[in-house]
Amino acid sequence: MARLVFVTFDLTMENQDYKTAYQLLGKMGLYVKEPEGKIALPNTSVMGRVPDGWSADFLRQRITDQFRAAGVNLSQIFCAVVSDYAGMGKAE
Repeated sequence: MARLVFVTFDLTMENQDYKTAYQLLGKMGLYVKEPEGKIALPNTSVMGRVPDGWSADFLRQRITDQFRAAGVNLSQIFCAVVSDYAGMGKAE
């Protein structure tokens, strides 16, 4: 069973390659809309589903490793494994 996750991040001033960052996250199943596709998330936030055994620490390390390998430098990252969510907005 997949687990729902939420990630928000910032890149360093020296490397603002958000296009590559979102491509890497998309390959992991993390997107800029919540899983139902009804609400667009705030900038530099993604949601998606990961395998059941993944922890927030494991997800953070995996993202950090993939960004580093692609030359994308994080300044901050926050990962959460969630059991429920609610939102309001549009899927722009």
